[in-house]
Amino acid sequence: MLSDRSGTVAIEAALAFALFLVPLLLAMSDYAIVLQNEENLERALRGLIFYAYEGTANAADNNGLLTAAQDGFGPGSTSLTMVTPQVSYYCITPPGGSILNGSSATASTECPEGQQLATYLTVSLSTTVTLPIAIPSLTSPLPLSRTATIRVN
Repeated sequence: MLSDRSGTVAIEAALAFALFLVPLLLAMSDYAIVLQNEENLERALRGLIFYAYEGTANAADNNGLLTAAQDGFGPGSTSLTMVTPQVSYYCITPPGGSILNGSSATASTECPEGQQLATYLTVSLSTTVTLPIAIPSLTSPLPLSRTATIRVN
């Protein structure tokens, strides 16, 4: 039998690296790509919200909303899609009135005394992320989406 075991630590370290650390590092790179695209989607939604918040006319401008979202998303926004925004109206009691304590209305509704008509915009953005390395727990392309509702007046 051979009694010289001086290289066994190096071989064990190489096996641990190849079987455990390499897959872990590859999975971390995929998650980093997903997190970066999640942040881009958040920025796109924030840009769209700021554009819509400038007034009711902007909230009704679907092309302007999409352009604001694409500007916020940054380079590579070709896969960014927007579901047609939904505008809804509620009679709310100020101050601090919200959808929760208001009643549904239309744009031409005359609200009861002490209430005012509030316009809300609901938008949804989505994108897909193609992962360079297949991970069993993630589908590729991975769909990502965000939805927000804001009061625009």
